[in-house]
Amino acid sequence: MIKACLFDLNYTIVSPSKDRGVGVDGMVDDLANNSVDSLASPVRGMTGIDTEGNRERMHENIQVFWEYGSRQMPDMILPGALEFLKDLHRHGIRLASTATDCRPESVLSSVGLYGLFDYIVDPATVAERPDPEALVKAMDYLDLRPEECVAVENTPEGIEAARRAAGIRCLAVGDLSKLTKADMGVPSVKGLTYERLKEGLENPVHEC
Repeated sequence: MIKACLFDLNYTIVSPSKDRGVGVDGMVDDLANNSVDSLASPVRGMTGIDTEGNRERMHENIQVFWEYGSRQMPDMILPGALEFLKDLHRHGIRLASTATDCRPESVLSSVGLYGLFDYIVDPATVAERPDPEALVKAMDYLDLRPEECVAVENTPEGIEAARRAAGIRCLAVGDLSKLTKADMGVPSVKGLTYERLKEGLENPVHEC
């Protein structure tokens, strides 16, 4: 029985801006150039730095970073993704982000999907795929077993992570010629529903 879907966001739910990395790196450089390096450190994933009484200034810089990031990251919801998420939600399926290649809170907030998700894995606290740590952490938080979850992935590494997560099934989204080891595959989530997902996992098929 499906109780949760764990999404790797990029190319399954959103199409990332190719300029995101440039924008984020530019903002980090701006922060570093206008203050001591420790002020920019939290942006790079480091925490706990409070030397020379910089906490207030550091907080201000982080707020500026997120405001800047929201403007510089024009992610677009992929066709059919919103409808698919809402259909899952209507059926009581819990949603989690297990993305490790972006800042998921910012991405989901910028496209208006944040409120649909029950849990968002912090990329700074987990290993990248094919390590299954992000999936395991989401399942632990949701208090669910692998057989109750579906990982939604778009890379061979993501599928491998799902396979390593002791029984979690995997929906592959994208170029199916490269994603052959998933339990179910679709070129995109457009037209996908909870019922189609459930049926596809029960009768594995890769759609063309």
